[in-house]
Amino acid sequence: MRAHRLLGTLLFLLGACSTAPDDPCGDLIEDRVLGRCICPPDTIQSDDGWSCLLPDGGVVVDPNAPDGSTPTFDAGVSDAERPDSGPPDSGQVGDGGCASDAECDDADACNGRERCEAGACVASTALDCDDGDNCTEDSCDASAGCQNELIDADGDGFAPASLGTCTTRPSASRDCDDDDESRYPGAAELCNGRDEDCDEAIDESGTDLECFRDADGDGYPNPAIRVLGCTCPTGYIVARTDELTDCADTVPEANPGQTEYRTVGYMRGGSVSFDWNCDGVELDQLGNQSPPLCFADGSVCDFARSRAGWLSLPTCGATGMAAGCVSGVPNCRVGTAQEVRRTCR
Repeated sequence: MRAHRLLGTLLFLLGACSTAPDDPCGDLIEDRVLGRCICPPDTIQSDDGWSCLLPDGGVVVDPNAPDGSTPTFDAGVSDAERPDSGPPDSGQVGDGGCASDAECDDADACNGRERCEAGACVASTALDCDDGDNCTEDSCDASAGCQNELIDADGDGFAPASLGTCTTRPSASRDCDDDDESRYPGAAELCNGRDEDCDEAIDESGTDLECFRDADGDGYPNPAIRVLGCTCPTGYIVARTDELTDCADTVPEANPGQTEYRTVGYMRGGSVSFDWNCDGVELDQLGNQSPPLCFADGSVCDFARSRAGWLSLPTCGATGMAAGCVSGVPNCRVGTAQEVRRTCR
């Protein structure tokens, strides 16, 4: 507290009148030794020296104060809550200064931390809260000090791309829509025609569809090769509703829809296969029956039960002797054998 004791002296009053008033200092105290008005005990003298601040916040003005003067007070160590027109200094009148840094603290972190030196409070340098980052809003809080909040309107942790690369936190840059918290760098891409991850590509990594390879274009998927996406890329199809899959995705004729029996096979896993309909079995038109089965109904063949077949089963694509059943005496019997090429699927 700067204690200016420049109150008007009684000489000023005596010069104005030929007879001194009975109470020349009003509510102040007349000091005849010093020849001036002084503040009463437990009050604080103003900086301009023409008034005194009472403990309850009231002000007592020297009746000799010039017209138009305004009392100004400097809050010191013990009067920080009272009206103030300047920074804290060595304390209020009569307190002898300070004994510790705590006595000088004005509870405002923004103007620095005051300290006590040689019995007097010394002000500190105000905080510089500029963090040098183009993506932050710099401010100071009296209690917490510097605040460097990321400019992030939607609260997703990323600053708008319009600010450029953030100087001190580049990983928080490049939000392509600072009004939508679901769109930011690294967000999951959805199949909705928008750019969620802010990479300037749309739906490039969405996973709404499960697509399977169909290399031979026969309409049957290869279950071993799968990709996810918003659309199936060329050469891929979604799973069939009947759940049928391809057993040879490089041979268009080999698929679960094949009904033709063939005399030649195709290469599959390093060997020749005749499983053209992908049912896991190489089956010919005679049902791989060997030998023929003939059942009689009396002396006549029961063809509903009888079955033609191979006398000796050849491999698929090879020739062999096959025969059917004929009616005869006394029972149904095997007919004449013929050489036939075994066709399979």
